[in-house]
Amino acid sequence: QVASGTSIRCATRFTIAGTITVLPYARGGRYMGSPAALTSSTYAPAQRSPAMGISNASAVNGALGTFENDLAGGFGGPGLTSGQAKNIFSPGLLGGGGGGASIGEGGKGGGTFTVLCRGPVEITGSITANGETASSLLGGGGGGGGIIILASLDSIVNDGTVAATGGNGGSWGTSAGAGGGGGGGIV
Repeated sequence: QVASGTSIRCATRFTIAGTITVLPYARGGRYMGSPAALTSSTYAPAQRSPAMGISNASAVNGALGTFENDLAGGFGGPGLTSGQAKNIFSPGLLGGGGGGASIGEGGKGGGTFTVLCRGPVEITGSITANGETASSLLGGGGGGGGIIILASLDSIVNDGTVAATGGNGGSWGTSAGAGGGGGGGIV
C-alpha cells in the first residue's frame, strides 16, 4: 500500500510485477446528527460536504428524513473535460472526490499515484486507486475513483491491471435510501 500523492521518477526501466494499492484520501460527506430525532415532518441535510477531489465541483449530499417525506438524493460532482484531464501531471493528494452522505457517511475518494520515467514502464502486476465503499449501510455514496498517471519517454507496456474504480454506495435503511456508487477515475 502507498499513500495518496506518491510520485516516482526514474531514469531507467520501471517494472511493477507485484501489487500497488493507493490508499483513498478525499473524505466523504457525513450527517452529524441523530436519525432518532427525526419526525415524519422533518429532514436535515448532511452537515459535512464531501471533498471535491480533481473535478469541477464536489458531490452534493442527499436529504435525510423518514419514508413519509419526499427526500432528494444527492448529485454527483461533474468530472473534468478531456482537455483538463490530459494536462494533469502532478495531481497532489486529492484524486477522486468523496461520496455524498445520507445517514451513512460517504466513502473516501481514490488517491493519486504517478510514475514519470525516461525509460520504459512495464506492468505485469497491478496498480489500483479505487474509491472507498460507503462506510455505513445507511445510504452513503461511494467515493470516486482516483488518478493513476504513467508517463514514459520510451514506452508503456501493460500486461497487468491498472484500475481507478468508484466505490459502492451503502444500502438502504429505515431513514435513508440506498447511496449511489462513485464515478470512475482517470488512468
